[in-house]
Amino acid sequence: MIENQQFLYDVAENYLSLDSGQEYWDDLHCSILEELGFRKNQIKRRRNARKIQYTEVEINGFTAYLTNLRIKEDSLPKGIYAYELRYGSNGLKEPVQASHSVLVNYFGTVLTHEPLSLNEDGFLEIDPKTDWKYLETGAHKFEEIIENEMGGTNG
Repeated sequence: MIENQQFLYDVAENYLSLDSGQEYWDDLHCSILEELGFRKNQIKRRRNARKIQYTEVEINGFTAYLTNLRIKEDSLPKGIYAYELRYGSNGLKEPVQASHSVLVNYFGTVLTHEPLSLNEDGFLEIDPKTDWKYLETGAHKFEEIIENEMGGTNG
């Protein structure tokens, strides 16, 4: 291994070890990491929003669609908003906060038709007992979400 490759390998290995391997990479970075010998299951990729399924939820009175995957922002059409959710440190896997990006205690990503009202720090606090519920509507493809205009209940 030449010196530059060893340096890249060391940097990548240290970066992957941060946050228990929860860092997500774009396709170019994934290719570099694979070339350096990292296994595919060590690399978390952001996904194309149009190719995954969602569960319908309600967050602070808004209809939203949840996935446990991180998504590529550039795969969203105009008028669809993505927020990452954080679960609390109390040991329960319930969402307690929404923001544009979550690094620690990642719960999932929600898509909405209307922007959520984030505070000045860029967060929306969620009380899982009153502000969050799963809606029993089954799995939804991205096309259904667009066709249903996010359920038509936001606003």
